[in-house]
Amino acid sequence: VGIPFWARSEKVISSIAEEIAQSIYKTTKSVMDCALYYVASRKMKTLKAIAATDRSDSGTKFMKFLLAHDFSSDRGRKAAEKNAYSLLRKRKYASAAAFFLIAEPPFIRTALDIITVQMQDPSLAFFVARLIENAPKTTTHFNDGLTIGGGFSLSSMGGGGGFAGSGDIGGNSIQTEENGVSFSEWTPALGPNSRRLLKAQLEDSSDSDICLECLQLLWLGRPNEAKIRLSRVSITDGLNAVDISAPSFIKATDSENSFASNGSKLLVKANEIINFCAAPTLLKGLKPD
Repeated sequence: VGIPFWARSEKVISSIAEEIAQSIYKTTKSVMDCALYYVASRKMKTLKAIAATDRSDSGTKFMKFLLAHDFSSDRGRKAAEKNAYSLLRKRKYASAAAFFLIAEPPFIRTALDIITVQMQDPSLAFFVARLIENAPKTTTHFNDGLTIGGGFSLSSMGGGGGFAGSGDIGGNSIQTEENGVSFSEWTPALGPNSRRLLKAQLEDSSDSDICLECLQLLWLGRPNEAKIRLSRVSITDGLNAVDISAPSFIKATDSENSFASNGSKLLVKANEIINFCAAPTLLKGLKPD
């Protein structure tokens, strides 16, 4: 749906991932179906708590697996990798990706390739890449302090039994963080795997979604190229390495500023709008290399 491309705040992305995971578990009652989002967010304690409530055979096995391994050790990483390949052979791609990521350090590239190639979901791959690259480091040894029954309640994960929403995704603190910087002044911070995904997606893109391509270029720190792409000029010919320079089409000239100082601001604004609207057509005709 493009959420990871539009949402710039890492807090928003993390909150959305938890909402998605809770919704999936509410629907399927399977911890394996929602594990990818919790693992990518490194919310291991929440994952452990949900796994303990899954009474299915797969849920019980998963819980035992979590408790039996320290995934930062060689033994734990090999166990996670072995199970991931087993799930991959069974075509359980989301679960396989989760097991590749549960290791510490995670097998990020392998997991993202599964999501991109096998699941055919580049948006989810970018979502997971952002989550895992910005998640806090945490222990992956699950055999500590499990308390189920008594004081445990799924309502601790949010209202409505834990699945109606654990927080206000659009809360004021998050809105302030996102809206405080305009796109023109925004400097994206991406990890190497996220950048690799976006570059590969741009190379394989067609003209079907120009807006998505522009967003990808903005994430890669190439805003001028994004402006040119809006005019449907191809960017595949030598323009995908470094952002190119582009003239500003909405900047008033000195003479216009002089008129503005004398009260002709309306004329200046009209000229700015004409320049802005005419620019894409002119660029398309010029076909810059």
